[in-house]
Amino acid sequence: MKQYLNIINNWGVNKNQSEALNKRIFLANQLAIILIIPFLFFLLSTLVFGLVSHFVFLSFSILAYLSVPLLNRKGYINASRVLLCIGPTIFITTASILAKLNTDEANVMVALAPRAFILCMAVLPHVIFNYENGKLMWSSFIINSVCVLFYDELHFIFGIQISHLEYDAWKYEWFRATISIAFITITLFLFVLQDINEKFQRRIEEQKKELLDLNRLKGKLLSIVSHDLRSPLGSLQGMLDLLSIGSLSPEQMNKITTDLSEKIANTVDTMDNLLRWSMSQMNGLQVNFSLVNLNEIVNQTSRFLEAAINKKDIMIINDVDTSIKVVADNEMIKIIIRNIISNAIKFSPTHSRITIYTEQIENEEVLVHIKDEGIGMDQQEIEDLFNPHSHFSKPGTQNEKGSGLGLMLCKELVEKQGGVLLVKSKKGEGSIFSFTFKNVSANNMTENKKLVTA
Repeated sequence: MKQYLNIINNWGVNKNQSEALNKRIFLANQLAIILIIPFLFFLLSTLVFGLVSHFVFLSFSILAYLSVPLLNRKGYINASRVLLCIGPTIFITTASILAKLNTDEANVMVALAPRAFILCMAVLPHVIFNYENGKLMWSSFIINSVCVLFYDELHFIFGIQISHLEYDAWKYEWFRATISIAFITITLFLFVLQDINEKFQRRIEEQKKELLDLNRLKGKLLSIVSHDLRSPLGSLQGMLDLLSIGSLSPEQMNKITTDLSEKIANTVDTMDNLLRWSMSQMNGLQVNFSLVNLNEIVNQTSRFLEAAINKKDIMIINDVDTSIKVVADNEMIKIIIRNIISNAIKFSPTHSRITIYTEQIENEEVLVHIKDEGIGMDQQEIEDLFNPHSHFSKPGTQNEKGSGLGLMLCKELVEKQGGVLLVKSKKGEGSIFSFTFKNVSANNMTENKKLVTA
């Protein structure tokens, strides 16, 4: 029940709207649901006292409250707020006007008028609009105020003589209970208002903190990336200057070109990771699911990183079953495997091994493991690894540099495809990076085909 109420309360709330507007939409939905409670008791009171016209119009009031979340869901936000503010008072006042033809009904309603409750409805426009739309707020307030005054002076306006009906104990006990429920609802109204204010204030504080953290992270990333870019670009400029004056021998040219080629390749890789990570932070990366053969991806990655592998004489062991296919984004999984293997190469000593293998786990998922024999990490380094605020990075076994964005990007891309990225490592004993993907089997082939073609 609580889950359904929460869904209704959030109808019309949109993350693309301001927090202030979302707060008022949420408030309108919740108040509309709460105010149904006393009006149901008012409705039953009209049956107890035989007030036919009031029964009809109070029924319309309840329908008005039920319409508020529906209007918000359809995007008619101002219409829903106006209906919440003035709908019930207009319906009740209209019933009172029609009741002038029935003296008994008019007399009872003059006595029954829960003035405090209707006064609460009169100040509701200030809470719901709060000067966001001044014309609607003041118009709703004036209409409600006129209804309150009219309702209170109904007997004077129409010249109705106030008289007491025959005393019936249980009816008036019911009437007093209804008034008590109205006041309890007003109290609940105030509690809910305070709770919603605090809830959205906490959300604003959290967003403020996130913005400050992101701003600090942006500054740190710009500093790191600019430093990483300056070195290879400076080397390239120096080499071009030497070439222009013919100061390099063929042997020197060959040596410098090889070194510069590695630096440029690292720079391009860093820029690619930075671009894709930035897009993921802005929700710009779209996942295009397809059936991917993991063994082929690992082989392609090994060929792509062949220069770095040969430089350290590292053996890449591909133990991924050739028959295994997963549901994933083809380009994203290439980036994930390339970054993790590249990272394993960076921190592995010469003549070591990197093994890629898979493990079938529950829920028809495949766990992909990439194991190296490198320098490993302690627990603190593992905790800092995916923390954008600590931005953990250190040089490789041959002083290779990196920006630290690669693994952060991998985590983002794995999670965007519904997977989890895990790390096991021990200082001096290497590391194992693992991530999950949906496996394609005979049992779930139909479901996966629907996912891929969706």
